[in-house]
Amino acid sequence: MKTGQLADAYEEFLAVVQSITASGPLSTRVQAQIDLTLAHVFLADRALVLVARQVLAGDLAQLDNGDAMSRTVLGNLIAGTSHAERVTAVRQEMRTLLRLLRAIPQEAADIAVTVRLVDHDSEQIFQEGLRWGDLIEVRAQEHVPGHSRLLAELLARERPAGG
Repeated sequence: MKTGQLADAYEEFLAVVQSITASGPLSTRVQAQIDLTLAHVFLADRALVLVARQVLAGDLAQLDNGDAMSRTVLGNLIAGTSHAERVTAVRQEMRTLLRLLRAIPQEAADIAVTVRLVDHDSEQIFQEGLRWGDLIEVRAQEHVPGHSRLLAELLARERPAGG
């Protein structure tokens, strides 16, 4: 499958993360949001990696974002890792997803994936079938760039220009 747009979104995300890492100590509130975002992106990518493996194997493809939204799972991941470890985990999972996507034929973009999405309270907000290619497109055009913008805005508020 084509991965250029997603790879670009990930590069931008990692550039924002790097600028945050290089900016020095942050307030507890901002650091907590950064930690949560890194953990969420990692777990969301891990769920997509599982789906990519299902698609490659010709298995029934199902996506459930429960872990990526679970306060307990996110909290445990944050408590059990350092910032640097979370950044490394995100980078590795992104690379794994991109590698798997490159191995999937473009025509597999039409494969139906059963998608179940929940909010942070584990309440189901969406359950239906979507095209695999559409899921990756949303990841590339909305999800990852949205997290990049959020982190950049957090850093800008924390370290105003000229301030």
